[in-house]
Order: sequence, then structure tokens, then C-alpha cells
Amino acid sequence: MKIFLKTHGCPKNEADSRVISGIFRDRGHALTDNPGRADIAVINTCGFILDAARESIDSLVHYAGQYKKENPGLRVYGMGCLIQRYHHELIKEMPEIDGWIGLDTLEETADFLLDGTRKKQIPIVPRPIFNRCPETTSKTDRVFEYVKIGDGCERSCAFCAIPTFKGRHISRAPADIRNEVENLIKAGTREIIIVDQDITQYEYHGNTLSALLKTLDAIEGDYWIRLMYIHPDHIDDELVKTVRDSEHIIPYFDLPVQHGSDRVLRYMGRKRTSRELQEIILKIREEIPGASIRTTIMVGFPGEGDAEFEELITFMEAIEFDKVGFFKFSMEHGTPVEEMKLKAPPRETADERLEEIKNVQEAISERRNSSLLGKSFKVLVEGKEGDMTVCRSYRDAPEIDGEVFINNCQAQKSEFITARITQYSEYDLEAEVI
Repeated sequence: MKIFLKTHGCPKNEADSRVISGIFRDRGHALTDNPGRADIAVINTCGFILDAARESIDSLVHYAGQYKKENPGLRVYGMGCLIQRYHHELIKEMPEIDGWIGLDTLEETADFLLDGTRKKQIPIVPRPIFNRCPETTSKTDRVFEYVKIGDGCERSCAFCAIPTFKGRHISRAPADIRNEVENLIKAGTREIIIVDQDITQYEYHGNTLSALLKTLDAIEGDYWIRLMYIHPDHIDDELVKTVRDSEHIIPYFDLPVQHGSDRVLRYMGRKRTSRELQEIILKIREEIPGASIRTTIMVGFPGEGDAEFEELITFMEAIEFDKVGFFKFSMEHGTPVEEMKLKAPPRETADERLEEIKNVQEAISERRNSSLLGKSFKVLVEGKEGDMTVCRSYRDAPEIDGEVFINNCQAQKSEFITARITQYSEYDLEAEVI
């Protein structure tokens, strides 16, 4: 059987798609990039916010429309977060879709997708993690891969609907995670990116996140481990020291603080104050000089007035984050903020604040990048763009951060090389091989 797989949403979905693709191959099926020649098309959906849901729905409509006309035998399935969250509405409104499966283990999901008789399978209790990785270990041309160590969430962020459809957090067994990471490294992967809704929730029969990371760090090979989604309310000294003392875990801290006003942080359901957040980041930089700190900032949250927005700017200028992703608040059904009697700023105001805060960060990023001029870094080669070799240092996560460009470089994809920074901008760097 030929299977086409389209993935929407976050890196956790990408990890799921990679694993289920391996399960298909283990069972003797082939993956294809051409839905017109596939037996089934599987759309791995996202239901995090309304815009993401619309994108997934558009994809379902597209593949069930255009490609079914070209390939009448094609069966189109929706799977994942959007299906778990909105299956009642989707099943009613989209009869052209051949089957629906929510958040189930990937073995069960594969069983469902390969069985042409069932129309839906929506677990009452979501099962968003897998307990093993595929047996197939083939050489890869991908430089990095996402590895999911758990899923679900028990945090109380007022703006987030994830706990309503992913359920309680579940951690994967350390042996399964280590086996997956070892297989990926043997296959040629050079960067392992650890993901979860919040990796600080990890706990498996007394095994802490730091214990897991030490186990992964002990795997032989030349590779990086990057940590994503570290909840700033729950990062602790043990994790910082684990990163500091490791051989393979790079000093990159993804801490989505969301805001810098104590009032807004309290409305968001966050525990630590802006001062406490500053102290945590200062401690990281003291323990690990050169650590790269990334965050996400949300503007337009209910209760954010002019004074709170000015506090956010002051907060950002005080910390000087290395990397920032910006978002406008989106009201999601079923979230705690929906019940709060707080007035959100007008859309136009939120738009203006978003542009203003982006400009603030651009100046900060350029200033921080300027301090790298003349310094040397180990960089990972990702490929070529014309005459330029595209690389990344530990400071930059793939697909979201900047890149390092080197001219007249003979290094090949997936190689680690050492480069000296020669030019900078607010986002990217240029370098020369040394």
C-alpha cells in the first residue's frame, strides 16, 4: 500500500508523523510524496488555535477534493489534535472524509488507517504518546529530528486549550526514548531536539528530566541535543547544571515567558513574577556564559493596557533575549480566560503593539549579534543556497531562528565545522571556515 502523509502544526506532530511513517514501513508499506498515486492520504492535523485549525481543515478539503478527482480510489483520513478536539463538528460537516482518528497511540493509529472498514476512532481518554519507535533504521538526509518524550499537559495557563483535548501529561519510558535517539544517531541524524508540551513535566517512575538527559548524553557519537519548551515557572537548578555539565546538550534555553507585566502574568495563570523570571535568566547566564535564551511573547491578552505593555518593553530591554517569537492573543473555546471578565485591547491596538515590540527586539537581536563578531563557533551544515553554505550554531534552532552563511565552503551536509563570524544582522550571521 502507498501512503501519503501531510503534517500540520508543531514539532510534536512532526515527531508523531516520523514515527508512524516508520511503523508503516515496518509493516511493508511505502510512503509517497504524490497523493495522486497513493492508496490513502493521511492529514495529521493541528487544533491549537483557530488559525491552525482552519489550515488543517483547508488541507482536508483540498486532498478530499482535488486528489480524489484525480485518483478515485484514494481514501483520505484526518488524524490528531484537531480531530480529537472537534470530531463532532467535523464528522457532521465533512462527509467526504473517509475516516477520523483522534489522539491514540501510534500503533493503534496505524491499525486504524490501514483498516478500510472503520469510519472513526476517538479515544475518550486521549493517548497522545507512543511506547516504542519503529524498528526500521535507514540512513537519513535530515540533519535534525524531533523526539517526543511525553505529551499532554497539566499546567494552568489561562490562554491554552491543550489540556482540554490532549488530557493529562504522560511521559514515555526512558529506555524507549534512548532507543529512538540511538537509532536516529546511527542513521546519521546530527541534532536531536527534545520536545513535549512542557519538558519539565517529564517524570517516569522516579526518573526525572535531568536523569533522562544524562542517559541520552551518554550515547556515543558526534551530535547535539537541543531542549525545547521549558516552562519558565518550572525550570530548576538541576536542569541548568545538567546542561552545563553535559557533553552533547547544547546551552540553548527555550523559555516561553509570554509576558513581562506581573498583572498580565497573573491573569495568564503564570506563577513567577517578572523579577523572578529575570533572576532565572541571569542565573543561567552566570552558570553557562554564552547560553542562548529564546522566548515567546504574546501581546493583546485581556487585561493588557498601555501600562502593562510598557512594562513588557522594559522587561524585554532588561533581559535582552537572544531570540523571540511573537504572537497575538487568540481567544480559544474552553480556556480559563474565556470565563474571566477582562477586556482585551482592540485588534488594531494589538497589531500596533505587535509591530512595536518586534522593532524593540530587532534592535536587541542586532546588538547581541554584533557581540559575536570575530568569535568562533562549532556549526552544523544544513545545505547549500547558491554559492553559500547554510549552517546553524547552537544558538539557533532549525526552522525558527537564524542561520550562519559561509561562502566558498566545501563542507557537506550534516558535517560539524568551526567558523568565525565575519558579519551580522538582526537575524543571520556570515562566517568563514577556520
